[in-house]
Amino acid sequence: MPTVHFTYLSSFSALYLVITLITFKFKSKKIMRNLFITGAVAFGLFLTACSADVTTENGEPIVENGESESTSMTCAELEAQASDLEGKEITIKAICWGSSNKLDGDVSVNLGDNKLEGMQQAHVVANFSADNAEVAKAIEKDAEVTIKATVGKVDYGAVQLNNPEIVK
Repeated sequence: MPTVHFTYLSSFSALYLVITLITFKFKSKKIMRNLFITGAVAFGLFLTACSADVTTENGEPIVENGESESTSMTCAELEAQASDLEGKEITIKAICWGSSNKLDGDVSVNLGDNKLEGMQQAHVVANFSADNAEVAKAIEKDAEVTIKATVGKVDYGAVQLNNPEIVK
């Protein structure tokens, strides 16, 4: 069940209540009116500036559109931001274009946004270590896959993904 935390809302409400009660002790209606209007305007401004954090019982943020905060990106988005994302962990959702074995036992999985048609160079390559070679080989060509990995350098015209893990 979501919990909403309003920052400083209760302390401001208590302060406003004290100010309002003090103004009622004054006999002058002009002072009461000025303090009440000032308090109402300040309270309205405070409510609009006040931020609310919606969290679950575990303390994890809830995004309003139902997506998790670590949404997956496409190959085109990754390629456009490759230099900015180098060294950072990302999640990518792509179509497998096939895999190729390396001499050291590692496996490269070529990824694209659409199914491979004809001869094309992959612009995103996930490099699985020899320990995870069987996992990489199990990904079928034209299958949609979600991978979490660290963005590496752009080599041979393709963004290299290091230490990949299959999410889906």
